[in-house]
Amino acid sequence: AKVRVHKRPFAAGGLRYAYHMFFDGQARMHLVVKESKFKVKHSSPQEVHRYFLKNHRRAEEFGRAFNRACKAAAGSHNSIAGRARVKFAKAFVVQLDDPSSESG
Repeated sequence: AKVRVHKRPFAAGGLRYAYHMFFDGQARMHLVVKESKFKVKHSSPQEVHRYFLKNHRRAEEFGRAFNRACKAAAGSHNSIAGRARVKFAKAFVVQLDDPSSESG
């Protein structure tokens, strides 16, 4: 399988850069990968991933609660609140090895 990541981010938030990544294997995929702007001290790379996924799952829960609250607020009326929805993309941790990069 071949993986390509753009060299420059297409977006930058307060904490991370976002890059396009293309995976050409049995299934072709276009993904968004994120890289932290900051060097954060963690005891291991696995701890960083657990932290990220835990926060993502927490945000998903807030999104589901928001969706329920909007539905309840709308009642039987066809209002904006009843049509408002928050959706999250699935989160995965991807490890890429690049001997030519600073971090490997």
